[in-house]
Amino acid sequence: MCQSQAEGGRRCYAHQRQRVDKLEQRLAETSPDTAEHEEITSRLETARADLIQTRTGLQEHITERTAAGGSYDAEQLTANINRYVADSPTGKPLTLPGGSFRVVRAHTSHGHTVLEVTGPTSARSYSSGLAERYTQDAAGKQVTRATPTELQRDFHTMLVLADGRAGAAVRHSGEISAVYSDGSSRGATRALLPIAAERGGTHLECFDTFLPKIYARSGFVKVASIPFNREFAPDGWDYSAMSRVAPPRGEPDITFMVTQDQYEKLGRPEPRSFQDYDEADEYTRTGHTS
Repeated sequence: MCQSQAEGGRRCYAHQRQRVDKLEQRLAETSPDTAEHEEITSRLETARADLIQTRTGLQEHITERTAAGGSYDAEQLTANINRYVADSPTGKPLTLPGGSFRVVRAHTSHGHTVLEVTGPTSARSYSSGLAERYTQDAAGKQVTRATPTELQRDFHTMLVLADGRAGAAVRHSGEISAVYSDGSSRGATRALLPIAAERGGTHLECFDTFLPKIYARSGFVKVASIPFNREFAPDGWDYSAMSRVAPPRGEPDITFMVTQDQYEKLGRPEPRSFQDYDEADEYTRTGHTS
């Protein structure tokens, strides 16, 4: 029994979905034109209506499953969310611990449920997540911030973990950007990046701190770099604090990386150092420079 049932409240989404499934099975096994068939049909219509309205139940289900920091059954949670999306024609946002998101579909990746989200409500929550991570500590200044307008205009895909506390987005150019995690879920980036690649992400850029190693574990390969430029340093960059991960002056290079598939398509280019950002970007996308 879930907590909401124990407290005398509405069934949680998982139980409501199970109720619908059982009634559908009973209906299929019952002869038409009988009183029993008519009764089950009526009960099924009521159960389906209740299921569509059970956003609160599903939100509780997600919170319960993700509270353990990734130890939940991701396959089951993914299936429950996709069923909810299919059963909810209105596309109302789900209120997750990390914000409100309108879910398009759910994916299972490396033990996590990853949600593909869309719309202005999702963009606002995603932008807030980026801003919170940016201000959390010195390392947060490595996060690429984006406004809700920019997320809807410049990106075609936004992804978040099931708790809404980590995300990755894909620009129309194929760049994976605006990646963030509040640190509450282990393996968040490893779960997000493969789905971002499936949705058209081919490359990314990051500061040469601990980030390239994290991205390399997801199959990304370094192809280019440029020196740190104080003129373009993120607002509030703490050189002293960042010197611990980018010695000696807290001025890490900018590293450009591509997915393994993109690396093969480009002919396995040798990593090169550039002084100009545009040249490094072109080399990352095409494997050569003009």
